[in-house]
Amino acid sequence: MANLSKPLVLSFSPGSNLAAGEIAKELDAVGFNVKAVQYSNLDNLVTAALGGQTDMYLLTYTSNTLDGLDILSSLLQNNQNYDNPQIDSLSTQASNTLDPATRISILQKIAVLAADNEPVIPLYSADDIYTVNKSYVVTADLPSEDAGVLFWKVYQN
Repeated sequence: MANLSKPLVLSFSPGSNLAAGEIAKELDAVGFNVKAVQYSNLDNLVTAALGGQTDMYLLTYTSNTLDGLDILSSLLQNNQNYDNPQIDSLSTQASNTLDPATRISILQKIAVLAADNEPVIPLYSADDIYTVNKSYVVTADLPSEDAGVLFWKVYQN
């Protein structure tokens, strides 16, 4: 397959150089012409990516509320590049549902709709593993604009 004459721009934030380089290399190997461009900071990258100002982007996202709806709604609602009233309606329904089984069923419907529409195509999934080799006690209060304050207590004997 011949390379595309105009490169596709893969935008990424500081600290993602290795992952962005590997993604660009693998896409180049299958015939894409990819140019990796580092943004000066994460805020500028998010603004450009969600504003449709880049061909593709490398972002990682972790829920600060420990709730699956957080990630789905952050990616699929109020996004200039994607609009799906059915997903919006289901997201509202999920946010108003307290029954765990019903809520999971709604989140699964949202995930299926998103997969069928392909608003985001994941190319890379990071795995982070942390280990501790001695007994510890951690108490942390994590402020969150979405959930107020999360309280985490981790104990190991």
